[in-house]
Amino acid sequence: MDSINFLYMTDFGIISIEGDVEPTIAIRNTDSPNYPEIYIIGTNEMENDHLGIHSCKSGYLTHLTCGYLRSNDAIYFDEIDPYIISYVTNIENNNYDSGGPVFVYIDINHVYLSGILTGGIGDIGLTTHIDSILTRGRLLFVDII
Repeated sequence: MDSINFLYMTDFGIISIEGDVEPTIAIRNTDSPNYPEIYIIGTNEMENDHLGIHSCKSGYLTHLTCGYLRSNDAIYFDEIDPYIISYVTNIENNNYDSGGPVFVYIDINHVYLSGILTGGIGDIGLTTHIDSILTRGRLLFVDII
């Protein structure tokens, strides 16, 4: 019987834009009446290689929460395959938050995108660097601002 190696599988969605829709590259900030959207102005130009830096995520269930970078380049083992994690952050998260953007603030309304929340264990968030995802999917981040 053949086995499936999930180590190199990537999933992402494509949205059809039709009509008078003008998309923005923004993160939903549900709990803020003043800043309901936070604008992504690019990917993180500086590697998050300094432990202790402030990092945030927007999730479906826990919404926008922030924490601090605790580790780089960890390996997470699930029941099937090991998975390389770019960043480990102490950040409130839930399994419904997986796939949400992880970012660093530039100012109150603008951020650099660092990665995507891959999963978590308790209040430990596991993030895959955005460049790893884009490279694996043969995609480019396009700045439309």
